[in-house]
Amino acid sequence: MPFQAAAEEYAFRGIMVQAIGSWLPRRWWTRIVVVLVTTGLFVSGHMYELWGLLDVGIFGLGALWVTLRTGGLEAAIALHVVNNVTVFAMLASGVWGTTTQATDGGSLIGVILSAITTIGYCAAVELTARRWQLQRTSPWPEVGSTQAPDVPMPEARVLGAAELAGVGTVAGAEVGVGAGGTAGAGGWGAGVSAGLAGVGLLGQSDRPG
Repeated sequence: MPFQAAAEEYAFRGIMVQAIGSWLPRRWWTRIVVVLVTTGLFVSGHMYELWGLLDVGIFGLGALWVTLRTGGLEAAIALHVVNNVTVFAMLASGVWGTTTQATDGGSLIGVILSAITTIGYCAAVELTARRWQLQRTSPWPEVGSTQAPDVPMPEARVLGAAELAGVGTVAGAEVGVGAGGTAGAGGWGAGVSAGLAGVGLLGQSDRPG
């Protein structure tokens, strides 16, 4: 039963709400369309007569409200699970009918009780959200908010003769240090000389012939 309740919330108050909301433009009537379509489809999935359909409709509106208020499905799933378990326990005990599926389910008293419990749950969620200053994790998206931001790219430039000569100087010094490490002081001096000679050749290659 909890898995069935969670699946219905994911379908009607999760995927369906986000899908319809993403298809429609951001206008004042968009939320009304989302509420009417998702709640209407949720009610049409239950085979009851008038009172039973009204009962389901009130519950669906409450579940959708707490979903939009909290920005998640947790509160709606909890409401759905508690409602189904409570109703099934009352039916199984014989206090309120039987567990046999019937199309004549529902009554005026059931609608009133459903309205009281659903409104009370929504009020408790609202008070809790205000007390803990709950922020919605999924705010209504702005137009174009799903576009990825531009990533700055480094500018490519050509090194000049002076910069190339500086690179050659560093490379020649590194060669000199390596030679000095293997051949002693004399080898280090020879390595530096070779590096400087390489810099001289690099500088001459940059001059026009």
